[in-house]
Amino acid sequence: MTNTGQPPRPTGGYSGPSSAWTGCSVVIASSAYNGRLYYWWQRAHTTAWHPHFVD
Repeated sequence: MTNTGQPPRPTGGYSGPSSAWTGCSVVIASSAYNGRLYYWWQRAHTTAWHPHFVD
């Protein structure tokens, strides 16, 4: 399930972050100690980051 709302801040932090360039945006993903996958993306030439998480 993907949630496009503001993800809750995980307790215990993140591990194993990865980043990628898609050609029009940058994506950063990391797993959290609560078992969720968190990711953030930002379109090129903008300043807004868009947080998401996957249960």
